[in-house]
Amino acid sequence: MRFSDGTVFNRPHIAVSVSKKISKSAVVRNRVRRRVYSLLRPILSMLVPRAYLFVVKPGVEKLKIDVLKSEIDKLLKESKAFV
Repeated sequence: MRFSDGTVFNRPHIAVSVSKKISKSAVVRNRVRRRVYSLLRPILSMLVPRAYLFVVKPGVEKLKIDVLKSEIDKLLKESKAFV
């Protein structure tokens, strides 16, 4: 992927945004962020090189890890993010 300033991605870049609507506690927000990153780490090499932004919605902090993984997989498949 090439940006207007000439920047080219040679690997996927991932960001996870967890707002205070999820929880006022930074501990909870960071736990959610770490869970998402840990689920993405094993599949990072299979993703198309581009920027990905995951915006976490309220209720995710209550999901079990296998449900969260299936939701992330579904989102990535819908966006055609796999090589």
